[in-house]
Formats: sequence, structure tokens, C-alpha cells
Amino acid sequence: MAKYLFAAWPYPGSLNPQIAVAHALKERGHDVGFYTGTRSAELIREEGFTFFPLGKSLDQRIEELLDSPRGIGRGWRTPWGIPGILKAWLLDTVPEQMNDLDRILESWSPDSIICEAPMWGPIVILNEARDIPVVLLEYVACMLPGPDVSPPGLGLPPPRSLSVRLQGRLGNVVLELLAIRLRRAADKIRKEYGLPPMEDTVVGLTAKLPLVLIPSSPEFDYMRSDLPPNVKYVGPCMWYPSTWKTSDWLDELSTDRPLVHVTEGTLYAEEPIVLRAAVKGLADLPVQVLITTGSHRKESMVDLGRQAPNILVRPMVAHSELMPRLDLLISHCGGGTTIARQERAFNFPRTCAPPGGCARRSSRYWVIPPTARTPGASPTVSLVIGAPWQPPRCWSRSHRGASRYENSAIVDL
Repeated sequence: MAKYLFAAWPYPGSLNPQIAVAHALKERGHDVGFYTGTRSAELIREEGFTFFPLGKSLDQRIEELLDSPRGIGRGWRTPWGIPGILKAWLLDTVPEQMNDLDRILESWSPDSIICEAPMWGPIVILNEARDIPVVLLEYVACMLPGPDVSPPGLGLPPPRSLSVRLQGRLGNVVLELLAIRLRRAADKIRKEYGLPPMEDTVVGLTAKLPLVLIPSSPEFDYMRSDLPPNVKYVGPCMWYPSTWKTSDWLDELSTDRPLVHVTEGTLYAEEPIVLRAAVKGLADLPVQVLITTGSHRKESMVDLGRQAPNILVRPMVAHSELMPRLDLLISHCGGGTTIARQERAFNFPRTCAPPGGCARRSSRYWVIPPTARTPGASPTVSLVIGAPWQPPRCWSRSHRGASRYENSAIVDL
């Protein structure tokens, strides 16, 4: 049997899909290890996998970058600061990643490495500098550029009209300019490992990997026809820790009122603007509200004030158990909710209240986080709950497409 090493940052959105695939490999008799942060050591070992920690200094740096309001979270409100923050997270950590991974290659000798997109060491260096295949397990959708899609992050539809194509070209120019520093820094690191300069961006570099797994369906990506043969759609990769199970208290919630779920994701570390607006704006309305704060934030960081009887607050929740009962989802449109919503044909509206980012194509309404001058979110939310809703065609197609996949099929790839 083979050995597979998963490489991911120690956060649910990164680890949970990888653990789903890891269990499928383990069931086939393969040995599975995880290279991730020490905060996830107990979880990895409880699931029966070998744990390899990030180096101490790298572990501490990632905690500061991803969990602190002084880290990556501070950049989303100042777009000009994003390239510098991404460089500190994605690229400046590559040498330490390589030191760790080289030790694992020598001591454990895995046959393949499966990494996530923000883990750049395997993608930028390892795949070419070491004799081991690197597989990419994408986050939600295929991020490779091509003529069938508009640039990511701009909320543009597919480039099927002249105006959208022109906007897309302009967006690509802007993104390339913003990525110049990253590309030059990446080439400098590659030179230290005897590798030539990149001919493309880091995202474009993933097209050269032996295998790219997309935890979605082609329908969700508008049935792209411009992808290389190494890109494979495998459907939603769903797994949740036992501590997230909701069955012990979910059955006790009222069923005669609409159920609304509000979340800011598992990485947002700034002031919980959206959560506080929901607590204030939905208080005492004829709805049941479930708010998840994320296990990464300390209780002192999430002071939501007085909570009405119809407000329930939990750290985390298993979306596969919650979504069949849900009437409205208010989220930042992250990977966890997006993948879970594809798993089955969940017919409820979703609003996007992004603390930092956007995903318009999977949102029925666009909700801007209220400021101090905006007294709560109840008018918008009441409109959404009371309005007739029909899922967008892209969601109906992606639901049907996602239903044909199973995690065990990934092992065959």
C-alpha cells in the first residue's frame, strides 16, 4: 500500500475536506499522514492519521497571521495592503515549509503529497525540485484562468458578452499588476532551489501539477471546456469533527418559525460586525436564529451583547445536519457553506455578508455589513425571508452535478 501526506494549514476550511479524502484512502488500506499546525494534532491523531507538525516558528507565525486581527484579517478593508499580507502568508513561509517537508520525505517517505491551494511550498518548489508527485485539492472551484471564465473575485458573470469580456481583460491586467511582487519573490525563492523563473502566476503553475482535484461539479464552474486533462471534478468532500454534531440540540429548536443561520467563517478575526448586526436586527422577530462564532475566536473577542430568546449561539455546526432544516443562510460565502450547499439540493436563499471578500454568483442577495450608522439588519433579512425565492439556474445544475460523486472515487484518480 502507498503512503499519502496531506499538507494544509490548521483550520477547518482547509482540513475538513482533506480529512474526507484521507478517510477514503485509509479505507483502501493506505497509510495517511498530515502536515499541519499543532492546534490540530489531537484531531488528526484521533482520526487515526500520522501527525507531522509545522516547525515551531512557522506554527507561531501562522497563528499570528491567520488568527490575529493584526494579521491577514486587517488587509481586507485596505485592498492595497492585500499583496503584502498574502506574500507574508503564502510565500515568505515557503522556505520553512520546505525544511519541514524535506524532513518528512526523509523520515516517512510518502509516495505523494496532497496540498491545499494556499500551501505554496509543494506547488512552487516541491513538485519540481523533489522526485514526488504533488496533488492539489482545491478549495471550492477551479481557479485556473481561461477564456471560459472571468477573473476571480470581481463578481463578473461568464464572459459571454463583449462588455463582460472587456471588464475581464481589465481585471486580469489589474490582478497581474498586483501579483508582480509575489511573482518576483517566488522566482527568487525558486532560484535558491535551482529552479527557473515561473512562466506564469502561481495559480497558473498549478496547471502543471500531475493532478488537480476540484471538490465541486463542472456545472458549478459553468461547464468549462478550457481546462487541462489533469483537472478532475470530484464533488463535495464533506467531513465534520464529532464535536460539531448538532443532533443533540438541533431537534429542540422550534420548527414553526423560519431557521436562519449566520456565520462569519472560520478565519475572520476582526470585530464580529455581521454577527452583532444579526443579534440586534433579528432579536424578537418571528424567526429562530443560529449564530456560529468559529472555534478560532476567544469568547472575549465575540461579545455579542444581549441575546433575545430567539437567538442561539454556538462555536461551530455541522452543515450537513443543519442545512436540510435551514430557511436562510447569511454567510461570507466561504468554502464550507458553499460545498455543503452543493452536496444536496438545499432550496433556501443565501445572502452574502462578506467580512472580506465576495462570491456573488452563489448569492441571491448582496448584504453590506451594517456600520455604526446602520441600526441592524432586520429590514434586509425580513425582505429575504418574506420574498418568493427560486434557486439560480447555476445552483440547480451544480446540485445535480454534485450528486453523482463519491469520495471513494477520488482514490481511483
